Amino acid sequence: MLFKNNEYVDNQCTFNCDKCGLCCQHLRDFGDLYHDLDDGTGCCRYYDSRTRLCRIYEIRPLKCRVEEGYSTYFNSISFSEYLAKTRLGCMFLKEKYGSHEQNKV
Repeated sequence: MLFKNNEYVDNQCTFNCDKCGLCCQHLRDFGDLYHDLDDGTGCCRYYDSRTRLCRIYEIRPLKCRVEEGYSTYFNSISFSEYLAKTRLGCMFLKEKYGSHEQNKV
């Protein structure tokens, strides 16, 4: 990651999800935004622990769509800053809970 004058600079305007499932398994780490998806254990009710994928991926909620959800839920910061925070959140989960290889349910 490259920061310039406390501003995130990135030529890549996407988030590349590796489908580890950690964000879906640990909704509570992201505050109240995802409380409606919580199955009571902190895991998304649409998360398939066997495949580590979303059971409703094609019609998943807007807030679960990184690029598309930005303008509705996260537009108080710049898009590049939002992507940087998304990447940092992903790295945080991997450090806290382990990589998807270590985190198989």
